[in-house]
Amino acid sequence: MSVNRITGFSGFDSESLIQKMMTAERAPLNKLKFKKQKMVWQQDMYREINTSFKSLHGMADSLKNSPTWNMFKTVSSDESSVSVSGTTASGTHKVEVLQLASTAKLEAKKELSGDTPDIGSLTPGSHSIVVDLGGVSKQVTIDVENGDDPTKVKDKLQAAFDKTFGQGNISVSADASNKLKFQTTNGAALTLKPFGSDDLIDKLGFSNPANRSTGLDPLATVGSLTGDSSNPVTFTITGKNGSKEFTIDPSDSLETVMAKVNAEGAATGVRMNYDAVAKKFTFTSMYAGAEGKVELTAGNNPADPGNKFLEGLGFSAANRGAYGTDTIAVIDGTSVSSTNNSITKDGITYDVKKVTNGTPVTIKTEHDVDALVKQITDFVNKYNEAIEGFSSKLREKVNRKILPMSDEDRKNIKEADLKLWEAEAKKGLLRNDDILSKALGDMRMITYSGVKGVRADGKDAYLSSIGITTASFTGENGEVIKSKAAMDGMLTIDEKKLRKALEENPEQVINIFTSYPTNADKSLPKEEYEAKKGLMHRFKDFFWEIQKEVSARIDNTGKINDSSLEKQIRDMNNRMEDMEVKLLRKEDQYYRRFAQMEKVMSQGSAQSSWIAAQLGKM
Repeated sequence: MSVNRITGFSGFDSESLIQKMMTAERAPLNKLKFKKQKMVWQQDMYREINTSFKSLHGMADSLKNSPTWNMFKTVSSDESSVSVSGTTASGTHKVEVLQLASTAKLEAKKELSGDTPDIGSLTPGSHSIVVDLGGVSKQVTIDVENGDDPTKVKDKLQAAFDKTFGQGNISVSADASNKLKFQTTNGAALTLKPFGSDDLIDKLGFSNPANRSTGLDPLATVGSLTGDSSNPVTFTITGKNGSKEFTIDPSDSLETVMAKVNAEGAATGVRMNYDAVAKKFTFTSMYAGAEGKVELTAGNNPADPGNKFLEGLGFSAANRGAYGTDTIAVIDGTSVSSTNNSITKDGITYDVKKVTNGTPVTIKTEHDVDALVKQITDFVNKYNEAIEGFSSKLREKVNRKILPMSDEDRKNIKEADLKLWEAEAKKGLLRNDDILSKALGDMRMITYSGVKGVRADGKDAYLSSIGITTASFTGENGEVIKSKAAMDGMLTIDEKKLRKALEENPEQVINIFTSYPTNADKSLPKEEYEAKKGLMHRFKDFFWEIQKEVSARIDNTGKINDSSLEKQIRDMNNRMEDMEVKLLRKEDQYYRRFAQMEKVMSQGSAQSSWIAAQLGKM
């Protein structure tokens, strides 16, 4: 609808007057817009509330089957002997370790063996050699006196080695012909070197550089160990999988020998390795425990090239066999064994570390009370946080001083002022809300209700029995206090009482939260069936249903008896559209009337001018 809006002939500001009149006419429309805006804000608030309910539902759903309920901790009377992991039940166990598992491993044991010493030609005084033990070189000094014999010098060397490298790391011995022998006790490589021009190393019988080191070079040839560069070397390795004879060319390097041995690992079940730090070779079974073994054999004649080769590697006739062992333990009177030092029995894994020598280790397994207290406390805190948020919405008062704001007002106001206006306008939109009020009441009822089938005496089990209650209106001295927490139904925890309950009867406490009816209970009346559900199951069901109720309040389009906010907003939009049409008609009416008035006033002005002109002619 439109009219010709021509104003101003009379000099009267009809445009401004009409706009002022329309501002008054639009007041009801602005109120409707404000009411609609409040409904939109309410929808947003309900969505936020549903997010909280969804979070609580997820937490309850997770907690009803949380692994923390079945988390155990163990205390060993001797952690250095036996520790435990993977426990699935509480109890006390006795463990006696008779033998540890080991893998069959042959380690080279080389010694430095010198020629006949010439002690008598040493000049009295201080003499030194350089000794390298496992890559650490140090000067070793002895004082030689007149009359010192080989035995005396041997003892002085032993004392000097003990002082320089620590007692027991290097052993000095002598054979019947007084030839000195040096051997490490920790398997580290040992090398002797001359100290400057001091001739002690030669006088001790180690003038030949080839005899000064236990370490082996993996690039050295087989012939260099046997002293025979012509004849091949033959030896046999026997392991769990069988025996294999090896024939090696004297020109092959020790590294090549190792590669050939390892290529037949599947046939023997044995691997050959080189320790670059100790500079020695080892033969190790590929199988753990008693089923693993390593045996080295060569010809019957000690002078056989095979025997010389094994001797040169550090495997004397007395050091050519190694056999693995199983762990053997007695657990609660039952003998058990394992190929490694870990034994699993009745869902518990025992890690054994040393033989107990007839003294059993006591293993006590119990629920992890600290973890359970934390889990329960975390839920209560989350619950209270939600309660506080819901209650604040219910108590929040409406700011009745806030007036509707027109679209024109919104354009002309500062953004900061607009935000402040919106914040005040949103206050109290959920005051005394029926859904929230009912939700808080139902949540409180769940925490008050007992759980059937949990206690041994058949009585209901309550949160209050384990130290979880609603906040009190009574102070420490019995006085009545104003408590917002009590009014809202927040929960409090007596941690001492909760811990005691968990320590004395953990299963009962856990079942208060997690129990669920059995298939046999399905025939029970609904009320009795529900009473057997633990609190987490009840909360899960409740938070699921309340989400649906809140969602229906937001938008229930397509459902019978739709009274949702979305339906009310649609109805409001229709009313506002009708009102907009009526306002346009009203505005056009005003313009028509003022246009008519302008026309009448214009005609009156013309008549006045004619009369005045006629009178002037008289």
